[in-house]
Amino acid sequence: MLMKLSAEKARAHAETSSSCLKVFVAPEFYFRGRTGAYDLEGLQAVVSQLRDWASAPQWRDWLFFFGTVVGTFLDPNNQNEVINAAVVHRGGSGPDGTRIVMKEALAPDDFLSAIHLRNTTNPARGILTMEQLVGLKDGTQFDAVQNRGPGKEHQERPFDGTGVFDEARVRFAVEVCADHLVSRLAKSPTAWLDWLPQVQVITSCGVGDFNADSVVASKDGFVFRCDGFFAETQQSVAAHSRLSKVTGARTRSQGATLQEVQRTKTVKLRNHLPMWWKHCFSEAGELHVYPSQAAPWGNVRWW
Repeated sequence: MLMKLSAEKARAHAETSSSCLKVFVAPEFYFRGRTGAYDLEGLQAVVSQLRDWASAPQWRDWLFFFGTVVGTFLDPNNQNEVINAAVVHRGGSGPDGTRIVMKEALAPDDFLSAIHLRNTTNPARGILTMEQLVGLKDGTQFDAVQNRGPGKEHQERPFDGTGVFDEARVRFAVEVCADHLVSRLAKSPTAWLDWLPQVQVITSCGVGDFNADSVVASKDGFVFRCDGFFAETQQSVAAHSRLSKVTGARTRSQGATLQEVQRTKTVKLRNHLPMWWKHCFSEAGELHVYPSQAAPWGNVRWW
């Protein structure tokens, strides 16, 4: 409900033209439950309830990046597997409009310990630490993955977890937090002579600024980050959100060059949300509105 109310507040400040695609991005870890992770039933409930309201006709010109959902389940060896999944939904569409992008570079800070949780009287399986989990990729394991290469990140199915897809006649590239820092998409670039992403979205929690070597958007495209880690008092350009235009695409020898786009409005959500946001978050947060931008023509990869 808090996500829905935030989106409705964003719609009140957004461009109204149907020719403008509104891109709404929430930070990583928005959905992790009272125990640190949902079971599969809870994860499915989160996705379906988001989709229910976001599929209404008034959202048909919107593309939602709902942050990430942390989930856990038991593998065949009765050990905890965990996923941290970015949920993407094309507004105004039904179940076919939902996509999932899986985070690969997981870290100990991704999982809450019992001391961080409000309700610890009956610890559940979702209270997780790195040592309790299997199937994770630390830095060394991430670099050793064999399924990287040109075109490997292009989604073949909406729930296959890869990070590049086409929506609303725009090619998007999505990374979750540390995946951007370790250049996940740059290590599996667009296939030769295929279209480069026009918009790169990063949902994160403490990623800091953009990594120029990890920007895969084409020239005149955009890279857009929403981060939930930084305090309101931080005035760094890296805090909370940032939208930049790619003035020079990444090459073999150098990273992308970027020009920051200044936001047009900052809306403090404290006075626009019911007070029960305090049961979920330490701060109500704020909404950042950026001016509409001309979608670039698609560029192909030549190298």
